[in-house]
Amino acid sequence: MRISEQQIKPEEENEDVSQVIEENNLYEIQSDKVGLLEFDGVGIKQGDKIKKNDILGYVAGIGSKDYIKSPCNGKIVSIETPYGTIVDYGKVLFVVEVEE
Repeated sequence: MRISEQQIKPEEENEDVSQVIEENNLYEIQSDKVGLLEFDGVGIKQGDKIKKNDILGYVAGIGSKDYIKSPCNGKIVSIETPYGTIVDYGKVLFVVEVEE
């Protein structure tokens, strides 16, 4: 999965969005495949702590299963796409608050 700093709606509408991302150290994990978002075993919930390379789920395509790995240590701030949803390229799956 690739990480990108996309605009995340700030709590206050007048805040500069790029500053909110920097200050809160938030990253979006996006799908780089087309298929059905699923999980192995126990699903991830908002607030869960994750470690780099943890499996967050997978995108099941025709004859393929592409795992979604955490790119960093952190905490799941939100699940933008529920499990069982069909996803395509660039679809935001999770927002992670990075912990160092």
